[in-house]
Amino acid sequence: MPKNIYLRHFYKMVADTKAAQLSLEKQIKRMIVSMNDKAIKLKKELEMQDLNSEVFSAIINIIQKRSQHLKFYLFSFHFIS
Repeated sequence: MPKNIYLRHFYKMVADTKAAQLSLEKQIKRMIVSMNDKAIKLKKELEMQDLNSEVFSAIINIIQKRSQHLKFYLFSFHFIS
């Protein structure tokens, strides 16, 4: 298992074509954005139900940090629009 995971590691899961790689990149990017959006939505829903807790905030922060980590490390050395 590599210490760090890069986009090239994910490429091994798809056909060795540019189209497959671009499709994979778009799917990963959508997942990252969706993960962040859903974390924010969950936090707001919990707050609306007066379920404010440091634990919930910590979980949301972890989700947001990890999604940003994915975005940076997967795409920092590879241009994606």
